[in-house]
Amino acid sequence: MGRRGTVGGVSPATLVRRLSLPVLLLLVAAVGAGCGTSGDTADPAAIVPARAPVYVEATVAPQGELRDDALAAGRKLLDTNDPEARLRELLRDHGKGDVKGWLGERVAAFKLPATRGAREGAVIATTSDPDAAREYVQAQGSKTERHGDVELRLATDGTAYALVEDQVVAGQPAAVRAAIDAAKGDSLAESDSFKKAFERVDGEDGIGRAYLAPRTLLQRSGLQSGVPGAGMLGSLASGALTGTLPSAVAARFHADGDAIRADVASVGGGQPAEPADPAFLAALTGKAWLAAGVGEVGPLLKEQLEALGGSQAMLGLLSAQAGLDIEKDLLGWMGQGAVFVTGTERDSIGGALVVRSKDPAATRAAIPKLSGLIGRFANGVTTTPLRAQGVDAGFTLRPPGATQAVHVAAAGDLFVIALGDEALREAVSPGSKMGDDANFRDAAATLGDDLEPTAYVAVQRLAEVMAASGKRPDQLETYLRRFSAFVAADRGDGRWRASLAFR
Repeated sequence: MGRRGTVGGVSPATLVRRLSLPVLLLLVAAVGAGCGTSGDTADPAAIVPARAPVYVEATVAPQGELRDDALAAGRKLLDTNDPEARLRELLRDHGKGDVKGWLGERVAAFKLPATRGAREGAVIATTSDPDAAREYVQAQGSKTERHGDVELRLATDGTAYALVEDQVVAGQPAAVRAAIDAAKGDSLAESDSFKKAFERVDGEDGIGRAYLAPRTLLQRSGLQSGVPGAGMLGSLASGALTGTLPSAVAARFHADGDAIRADVASVGGGQPAEPADPAFLAALTGKAWLAAGVGEVGPLLKEQLEALGGSQAMLGLLSAQAGLDIEKDLLGWMGQGAVFVTGTERDSIGGALVVRSKDPAATRAAIPKLSGLIGRFANGVTTTPLRAQGVDAGFTLRPPGATQAVHVAAAGDLFVIALGDEALREAVSPGSKMGDDANFRDAAATLGDDLEPTAYVAVQRLAEVMAASGKRPDQLETYLRRFSAFVAADRGDGRWRASLAFR
């Protein structure tokens, strides 16, 4: 921690707003054994409120082979042969504060559900010397208040500090008070969803872990009531999404000189679908900088529709008016699917959903029915016949204000919904294949255990997109320069492995 009341020159309140997984992983990889000391056994999750939907934790002082791997990652992240010295330099540059005397083995951060637009959270640090940590807390701020039997110090910027169960907590006052209450019971570490999620994660403990409660995040985001202007359909769709989301997602992180990896598992939500087919993803266009398999599309959409519950009568009415049996004429022939994105400039970004058809004749027959459905119910949108190389049947629509047309096509054994002419061509007949791209293959190798990607992001291309949009913070730009690609493999049954490969 840097100047008095700051972490690296930034107040904990600001740090909580900015804190992200890459920041914690940088701490893990760079600090090594340089700041933390062994001996504390405190669990930060034991003082985090059970209702917290976001929790991230890092091991500050890994030992043995884990430390060697973390330092190897630190060299790549900080672009230095001595990451420990570089981190000490960064801390020294930001002020006189020194936490080396009391910082323990783990650093964590949590956020509480948004309330009335306020997003509250805090940073937690375990301690190897509680007395020294107490002196640090008492030196922060000029105001004092009590919550239960714990004293809080309040800084002029509104940041609160407290020593809770021999752990330093700093953040928004409401979050610090919530941590004090959680220490007396109803903590995240005690919650069933937290424990069950981590029980399902493959692999051993590594350099850190994370926990998300997706349903809570969606419910508190303001989106549960539907997209503004979308009316009842928007509300029903968001309700269906909430019902099929996992109730909890847990991850354990590992790092070495090749990549930062995460083993991920979920609990709750809809039944895990058939895993995405890696071969289907690898066969997509090599021009794509983002691609992801979605598994069996028919069963996935059917589950979403069933989650709508009371809307079945409305869907039946739509089907009758359009002459389209949704389950038979659409869902029945939809097999493996994937999405991809191409282009980096705002006006050239395109992409497509590509679905493998189990019955190409049924797919072709569905095209005019879909065109009629859109023409009847989509206000301001007209459809025209699509004639393009490789397309057996299709139509084009251009939503109001759109810079590129949307094409819906049946092409051989594929069903395609594409944004832009190039995306359509690459979906129907790719000029090159993603599986042949060296960047893709090298990143895939970092997954280990002979796993093959079902999701891919070319990080440098992503950086180009962010730069073109003008939304590329300096800190994020620094991280992006260090990586080549992100890949993930669907292991089935709600389990994944993801890898962020270094350049």
